[in-house]
Amino acid sequence: MKNRPISRIGVLSAALTFSLSLALNVQGEALSAKVGSLKGGAFYDNGSGAVALASGAELTAGSVITTSPDSEIVLDLGASGALRVLGGSTLVIDRLNVESTGAGAVVDTQIDLRNGSIAGSVPKFASALSKYEVKVPSGVVSIDARDQASSFFITAPEDINVVQGSSVFVYNRDGVVRSVRIAGGNQFNASNNTAVPIPPTVQIPTLPAATPAPTMVQVQPTTTPFNFFISPTKGE
Repeated sequence: MKNRPISRIGVLSAALTFSLSLALNVQGEALSAKVGSLKGGAFYDNGSGAVALASGAELTAGSVITTSPDSEIVLDLGASGALRVLGGSTLVIDRLNVESTGAGAVVDTQIDLRNGSIAGSVPKFASALSKYEVKVPSGVVSIDARDQASSFFITAPEDINVVQGSSVFVYNRDGVVRSVRIAGGNQFNASNNTAVPIPPTVQIPTLPAATPAPTMVQVQPTTTPFNFFISPTKGE
């Protein structure tokens, strides 16, 4: 009985497939927002009724947060930075996820600001695939922290101030979807749909301190070497 030779191409293909399967093996994790400081009365509702907030409480995605007119809270969003929620505000944490990959930590954060004001600090993204969005009644503000840390002060429905970094505001105006890039030190001007310098009359609240995003060590996938015996073909 003759030994049939094993194709070298087949061996290389199997090894490549095995390597790719390890490289693509990533893990996603849902984070929680932790109440770092609290002044006055604030509440959250995760579907079971309103509950008074306390310092140290952890809120998961889907939680509706409401602050009374004289209150203020600071939320620690982990790798997504920190968020100050001013009095008389209502917001929902739509998404708060992080995914560890070989290219760095990919964060996916979305805040739905239904009314009131928030001020946020976002560390520089560890991965260009990260997203940080703030929904307002008229559109979505995408915070761009790919090149540097960013910070913002937003009041619903569309009073958008970018203190540092940049953002892109996509909004609906008279049934037409438009977009405008807002660089640091500028705000959205709703009267002519452009970005203009933040006037000195705007009082930017103290921005919360954000913990720098952790430095991700890129782990190269390793493969266990396979020893194949390739029998020679007679006559060659």
